[in-house]
Order: sequence, then structure tokens, then C-alpha cells
Amino acid sequence: MLKLFRLLAPYRRSVVIVLVLAMAQSIGFLLLPRLMSDIVDKGIVRGDQGAILRTGGLMLLMSIVATLCAIAGAYYSAQVASGFGRILRGAIFARASHFSIHQFDRFGAASLVTRTTNDTTQVQQMLIMMLTMVITAPIMAIGGVILALSQDTQLAWVLIAVMPVMALVFGLILRGALPLSQAMQAKIDRLNLVLGEGLSGVRVIRAFDRGAHQRARFDAANLDVTNTAVAVNRLIAVLMPALILLRRF
Repeated sequence: MLKLFRLLAPYRRSVVIVLVLAMAQSIGFLLLPRLMSDIVDKGIVRGDQGAILRTGGLMLLMSIVATLCAIAGAYYSAQVASGFGRILRGAIFARASHFSIHQFDRFGAASLVTRTTNDTTQVQQMLIMMLTMVITAPIMAIGGVILALSQDTQLAWVLIAVMPVMALVFGLILRGALPLSQAMQAKIDRLNLVLGEGLSGVRVIRAFDRGAHQRARFDAANLDVTNTAVAVNRLIAVLMPALILLRRF
């Protein structure tokens, strides 16, 4: 996977912009609770309406700026991922075009189609997640701990203690999802193979009245992919509720 990052060379500037926007977005959202406490301490408790309006206006401005940074970050992330996918598909096609007969038979047409389409799309989606969520999460975590230490040391230690548990839960779910994802790639290859055979041999299938058999093969391959995808998504769906539960605990 690390070898693929060299394909991001034409988009270095956009990647840097995404990093800056992610940092600005995280800082903006992290400072909002601090401003809210200032409204209570300096405005409501003292009865200072001017302080409430000033701090509230600053919160509104910061929220707008952070939201705009998030939108711009998502735009540049999608731009980088789309360009990366275009370059990757071109590289796969160029490499496959120079395959020998033995190499082509080893991979097969169905597998090469999957590598060029589905797998490339999966890598694009992962890249978008890395540029948006994976980069933002550590900034939010570190910033949250620093702000917690500045406010309440005991509360900060609770947060620090929970973070390894959250990382462990994330690792366990990821460990279970990765083998299923790898298995799904092979099953997608099988589905593409069955579909390709059905389309290329449609005349023979009709001539020998094997339509029902071919449909049964396709349904079996399709159901296999569906069941594996459902299993993967169930594991991923557990991740966010588990992290929220630990955070609330």
C-alpha cells in the first residue's frame, strides 16, 4: 500500500491543503466548549450580556469557519482521491497490457477487471477516509487531552485511560474485518467470472438450454458476496457505537 503513495506526487499541494484545513477544523471545534464555558463563567454568572453576545458571536464565527474548512477539506480530499484513482487505473491497465500469456492466465480477466474497478474504488474511499477522518482524529484526541489537562487534571487522566481501550476496540474490530474484506475480493472475482462467462457464452447457454443452471451459478456467487459484505458492514457498524459507549462511560 505504501508504494501507491508515490502516485500522490502530482497532488502534493492539495494534500498539504487538506492537512492545514483538517488542523484548522479540529482547532475550531476543540475551542467551542472552552468558549461555552466562558459564556457561563463570564457572562451568565456575572450577568454581563455584552460578554455573552461577544463570546456567542465568536462561537458562531468559529463554527462557520470550522464548517467551511470541513467542506473545503472534503472537496480537496475527493479531488485527490479521484486523481489518484485515475492514475492507478491507468497504471494497472498499462501493466496488464504487457502481461505474457502465462501471467494473463494466472490472474484471469475477471480478476483484472476487479483490480481495475472495484479494488481501485476501495483504495480511493480509504484515501478519502485517511485525508478526512484518520488525520482529524489524532488532532482531536491530542487537543482534547491538552484542553482537559488545562481544565481538570483528574478528568484528563480518565480520558487518557479510556483512549487505549478505544484503540484496542478499534484494533479488534479491524482485525476481524480485514480477513472478511480480503475474502470478499476473491468472491467478487468469482462473481465477475460467472457474469463474464454468462455474457460471452450466452448463445451456447441458450442453445443447450442451460439458462437455469447459469442463473443458479450467478445467484450463488452473488449471495456469497452479499453475505460477506453484510458481515463486514456489521463489524464496522459496531465500531462507532462502541467508541461512543466508551467515551460516555
